[in-house]
This record gives sequence, structure tokens and C-alpha cells, in this order.
Amino acid sequence: MADRLKRAMWVAFTGSFATLGGVIGYYVHPSFMRLSSVQDVVATSGRGYQTWTHVLFALLGLLLGGIVASLTFRRSVMLLAGMERVPLQDKIANGLGLLFGLMVAALVTLPFAKQSTLSVSVSLLVALIFAFLGVIFARSMKDELLYFFPGLNSSALIPTGSLRQRPKLLDASIVIDGRIYGIYKAGFLEGPIYVPRFILEEVNGIASSGDDSRRARGRRGLQTLEQMHKEFGGMVRTYQGEEPPASGNDSVDSRLVRLAKEIGADVVTNDFGLQKVAELQGLKAINVNELAVALKPVFLPGQEVTVLIAREGKERKQGVGYLDDGTMVVVENAAARIGSEVTARVDNWYQTSAGKMLFANLEEETHPVYDHSTPRTCGGSTGSGKRGKVSHWGE
Repeated sequence: MADRLKRAMWVAFTGSFATLGGVIGYYVHPSFMRLSSVQDVVATSGRGYQTWTHVLFALLGLLLGGIVASLTFRRSVMLLAGMERVPLQDKIANGLGLLFGLMVAALVTLPFAKQSTLSVSVSLLVALIFAFLGVIFARSMKDELLYFFPGLNSSALIPTGSLRQRPKLLDASIVIDGRIYGIYKAGFLEGPIYVPRFILEEVNGIASSGDDSRRARGRRGLQTLEQMHKEFGGMVRTYQGEEPPASGNDSVDSRLVRLAKEIGADVVTNDFGLQKVAELQGLKAINVNELAVALKPVFLPGQEVTVLIAREGKERKQGVGYLDDGTMVVVENAAARIGSEVTARVDNWYQTSAGKMLFANLEEETHPVYDHSTPRTCGGSTGSGKRGKVSHWGE
């Protein structure tokens, strides 16, 4: 549909300018005929020369008008496509700077305005110079313009109360993750969120996968995007601008990084590899896993936790459970309590690349639970069992 509309606009634009060129050529012909050298030719050749030159001028104007219109239309389409990638702040600054420059030029040239060719030419030159200077001046203070003109913040791309907010690009991993909705709703992310079309295609492919788990994650991602679009309106939408073309060696991540560089956006992901690639390209990458780790509660030695013992640990009599946020808890002497919820007192904690792990002792250590499958020794207390090594925590 877009190609048909573009073709129809090209036909209308080119046809109109070609017709205008033909009319101009037709009316320019009489001036050509008034030339003395042409008058001599007409006197010897008769009215036939005048007739076919009239037609020739009209056809020449028609041809030139069509060529100029076609080139102008093509350049205009390319210019408009490029304008879609220009941030809104730049567009506003360019417009205000152009208006300011033309107003100053009008005030400067007004006292010298005369109806002469020289004065008109000088006025146009001064207008171009001041318009150029006005655009440069406005672009140098585009962020401050939004502060002095708060009404501009009513735009869909610049929410009220924000001086400048960079757009965010989502990758497929964060879409199917599903946590982006809660993070954005809670205000941890600001600014417009774009989902490129090639990312949507990748998520849709995951939603159509033959694997039940992948299919469920893909559908959850599409539902999350739909919910965000309904709730946040134009702030979350598909990117409609020109996207980097796909080539044989380009991955989806490399296309996402190139698009982020072109439009000046941040990348939101939970892929550690993509985060590092984006940062090496000079982009800001937001990894929500880092936010999840930062938001996990801090447990101090001596603090109580309640955890469901899910399985045995590697060391004898250890039980392993997990908190709601996924934090692993290794509880001493809890192997006999698998399937039960216990209260334990934190003894130590350790930060790993996978997250935080807690060491804890049962709250009822004074009333230890004995393992009756092995004979007890005199004076031996199971409450003081050997603590496991770091490499064996909960593994």
C-alpha cells in the first residue's frame, strides 16, 4: 500500500510539474520570437518555422519540468525518511532557530529595503546568513529551550517534567523476559520505547516455535508488548523509521546496535553479550539483570529468613532452598526437612556471578534434628556439623 501511494504521488507530482513546464515553455516562445536574428529566419522561412518552434518550446518545457520534478520528488522522499530519525528536540530547535534568524534578518534589512534588484539580492543573502546562524544557535541550546518553553513537553516523545529523555530500543531477550512491563510502570525506565520490526519478527518466530517452552515465552512477550502499548499509548510502539538492511553476515543484535547508533537510543536487554557489544560501540546499554541484583534484599548475619527446603546440598546434612527472588539459601542440618518450610538464621552470604547465596543455620539449633540412619557417637552433636567448602555451596 505504501509503494502504491508513493507511486501515485510521484505520478501526480511529476505530471503537475511537467504540465507547468510545458505552459512556461509555451509562453516563453513569444519572447524568443522577438529576437532580431529569429525575426530574420521567420522572414525567410515563413510561419511554419514559428509554429513548429512554438511546439518545440512547449515540449522542451514539458520534458524539463518532468525531469526536475522526478529528481525533486526523489530527494524529498530521502529527506523526509532521514527526518524521521532526527530527534524531536533537534526538529524543534531547527524550527525555532530558523524563525528567529529570519525575524532578525527582516529587522536588519528593513531600513535598507528598496525596490531594486541589488537590495532584494542583499536581503535574501542576509536572510540566509541569519537563518543559518539562528539554527546553529538554537541547536547549541536545544535542551535549555525545553526548559524555557515547558509547553513543548506536551509532545508524545517528551513527557512532562523531563528535560530530555533518550529513546530506548528493546531486544528480543528483554521482550520475552516479561519484566520490562513492571520496570517501565514503576518508573525505572523513562522516555519512549521502540521495538524494531526485525525484533518483532524474531519474537513472533519464537512464539511460533515447536518447543512448548519457547512458544510460551514468545507469546508472553507479545502479550507484554500489547499490554504496554494499551496502557502507555504512544510511549511504547513499533519503530516506523528506516531500519538497517539485513545482510548475510549481520545478526539481529548487530542490526539493533547500528539502529541505536543512528537514532541516538539506548539498548535495553538482559543479554550480557549484547550489553558489552553496545558499550564497545559507545552506546548506553541497560541490563535489567543488574537492576534485579541491585534490588535483592540485603541479609545481615543474624537475620532470620523463612525458606522452603527443596533438596539436599552437596555436604552432609545440608538443605538447599530458594527465596522468592531466586536467592539460594544453604541451611546446615536441614537435609531431613526437605519439603518443609523452616526458619533459619543467616550466618554469612556470598556474591557470585549468578547472584547472591546465603549460609544459614536452623533456628532450632538448640534442638537439633538427628539423622537416625547413622549411629550416634558419644558426645557428638549434629548441630556442629562441618561447614561445606565454597565450591560446594548448594551444588
